[in-house]
Amino acid sequence: METRSSRSKRSVRHAEAAARQPRRAPTQRHLSRAQRERRRQIYALIVAGVALLAIILVPAYGYWREVIHLGDTSIATVDGQTITVQEFARYAGTRQGMIAKELAALQPQAQPTPSANATPTPQQLQTSQNVQLLQQEQASLTTSGPSEMAEGIVVTEEAKKRGLTASQSELDDALRYLMSAPQGDLSATYGLPILPSPMPTTGLVSLADAKTMLSQIDANGKYLDQQQVDTYILRPVVLKTKLVAALSTNVKPVQDEVHARHILVADQATANTVEQKLKDGGDFAALAKQYSTDTGSKDNGGDLGWFGKGQMIPEFEQAAFSLQAGQISPPVQTQYGWHIIQVIAHDPNHQVDPQQLAQLRMQAYSQWLGPIQGDTTRVSFDTASNKLSWVSKYLSGS
Repeated sequence: METRSSRSKRSVRHAEAAARQPRRAPTQRHLSRAQRERRRQIYALIVAGVALLAIILVPAYGYWREVIHLGDTSIATVDGQTITVQEFARYAGTRQGMIAKELAALQPQAQPTPSANATPTPQQLQTSQNVQLLQQEQASLTTSGPSEMAEGIVVTEEAKKRGLTASQSELDDALRYLMSAPQGDLSATYGLPILPSPMPTTGLVSLADAKTMLSQIDANGKYLDQQQVDTYILRPVVLKTKLVAALSTNVKPVQDEVHARHILVADQATANTVEQKLKDGGDFAALAKQYSTDTGSKDNGGDLGWFGKGQMIPEFEQAAFSLQAGQISPPVQTQYGWHIIQVIAHDPNHQVDPQQLAQLRMQAYSQWLGPIQGDTTRVSFDTASNKLSWVSKYLSGS
């Protein structure tokens, strides 16, 4: 009888004998099958690798395109010179910081003296208006700033052609002025600031303090450094001030002007009614308050103050300058409606109000700058929403 032990020994002998026999060579069919299996494995690994790369690279590309690369794209081009999104963001951040310094110095001056019956002084009212203008400028820099930066480049190029330069002392004065509480009326200026002439001798921070405040603005290195501030802000401001003076040489401080008031109505029938009431002895100021549609002057008796030639629309100007002091015109039609005009005084050598003089000088400057900014072959902008959003995020630090 065969025992379990003998069976185990025989199985071992059979296994040893089988191991000593030569292996049967794989057939071509087996080789082909193995090669196909290896190829499938390789393809599977490749597909998995590509999918993994896509998972990594697609978001990375999106980040590069929307965050890193977008900052290097153009937001404005001026005479072939490109302003990148990041360059503008650095400019806007610096300008916002400088305006914040101005506001910090100006706002306490706008507060009336504490008193039960205190009323703001004219100076305080002017200061309050300047505060509002600076706040509006600061808030709108992300959208209006590209035009302002482009203006600086245009001004710098024009100054070179005219031989206008900016000395280091003038750049220092500009920095001191832009870091101090602004003086005078800011409403006549738009775009790049301009400097008063002559420069105030009081009310400005020292140069050392101005430089300290500037370093505080760029404390984290995100905005313009001192050299860039000179190039993109201070030098254009100094040169714009000189260019405005050069372009407005025909604007004289003494001009032929009239002081007039008017009543503006919508139609000729109403104008005829007002004219007849005036002929019957009606009070001009009272009729202006009753009938005039000019909300800016009706409550002041229709008074328009002094104005020179070129400040009113042609039909109105021609009528006003043809009247003698005290005379009242027949109805005059313009694009705004029908006017009854009375000249209060006419002075061929009237001293122009400083605010009005500044406006006239800026008008001469705008007549030069406007066609350049409107020429898309010289100045063009690409202020797409994603670029402005990039600037806003850069400024907010998000």
